[in-house]
Amino acid sequence: MLAWFLDPRGSHGLGSAALRGFLAEVARRTPGWPNFSGDLSRVTVVTEEWPLGSETDRVDIAINGPDFALFVEVKIDAFEGPDQLRRYADLIERKALAFGRQHGRLIYLSPRVPQHPPSGLGTITWYGVAEALSTLPRKGMSGALAAQFARHVRAFF
Repeated sequence: MLAWFLDPRGSHGLGSAALRGFLAEVARRTPGWPNFSGDLSRVTVVTEEWPLGSETDRVDIAINGPDFALFVEVKIDAFEGPDQLRRYADLIERKALAFGRQHGRLIYLSPRVPQHPPSGLGTITWYGVAEALSTLPRKGMSGALAAQFARHVRAFF
């Protein structure tokens, strides 16, 4: 559901508003985070990507923009695996370089701080996701779904 909200081309009709709010929350929590506030309308969002043909690493959400590539590693009730975040950070940097993107960054979405964060890691909590979704317009079915998902996330985490 989160990937659907983050997709500017999603059938929700909210455009890039959820993605913009999500990235703003990451920037608020992560010193030195790049500004991704430009035109986000051409961004694509993919779930469960096996980046660069990897046979061992599957990224939960991949966000591809005109000058950036992002991976979002989503945790609910688990810790990261051994060296998982470092491997994903290396993969996103390689992907950005391979596709000519200026930025390649990893975002860690979790109720807790990672055990071994690599440099340049962006972080956001589920509460931050709820905050971002709460800023969306509350009109129509999509606005109601965003508000409901935000309430659920706040109650759960």
